[in-house]
Amino acid sequence: MEEAATRTPGIVASDGVMKGVASGDRLIALPAKFWNDAKLFLGKAYGSSVNVVLSKFAEDFGRAYALRILAEGAGVREAFSAMEEMASVAGWGRVKVSGDFSGGPLTVEVAGCAFCPASLGGDKCDFMAGVAVGAAGAVFGREYVNDHVDITRGDELRCILSLRPSNRASCPDWKPGAYFPWLLGK
Repeated sequence: MEEAATRTPGIVASDGVMKGVASGDRLIALPAKFWNDAKLFLGKAYGSSVNVVLSKFAEDFGRAYALRILAEGAGVREAFSAMEEMASVAGWGRVKVSGDFSGGPLTVEVAGCAFCPASLGGDKCDFMAGVAVGAAGAVFGREYVNDHVDITRGDELRCILSLRPSNRASCPDWKPGAYFPWLLGK
C-alpha cells in the first residue's frame, strides 16, 4: 500500500501505473518529441488558436497545482518553490522564479524546457507561460499575463518569461469543458 501523499514532488510507479507523490494523480509520460509533433500537427490543422487552447489548459493546471499547495498552508515563496520542484521532477526543465513576491512582476526562467517553442523554430511560449500565469494568479489572487519571452540559444535553450499583474477583469471560472465539451466526452 502506498503511503499518504506528501508535498514533496516525485513519482511512484507500481503495476504499470505512475502517480505523483504530491497529488496522488495518475501520470502519463510522453516523449517531448511527441508533444512537439502533436503541436505542429494541431497548428497546421487549426492555426494559431491551438496556442490559446494549450495556454489555457496549462494556466488551469498551474492554478490548480498552486491552489493545492496553498491549501496545505504554504506561503508565497513555498508555493513557487513547489512549482519549481514539480517541473524538475516531471522533466519539464529547470525552473527558477524570481521578482516581486508581494504581488508584482515576476521573472520565470526555464532552462532545458521540454516544451520550448524555439525547438520548433517559434518564439511564443504557450505551455510553460500558461502554467506560470496560472500559478501566479492563484498565489496572488489576481490575474497575471506573460508580457514577453526571451529565448537564448547557448549550450541549451533557455526561456525567460516576464509576468506582470493584469489590469483586465479576471475570469476565474473559465473551464475548458464549457467551451470544448468534447474534451470531457460529452
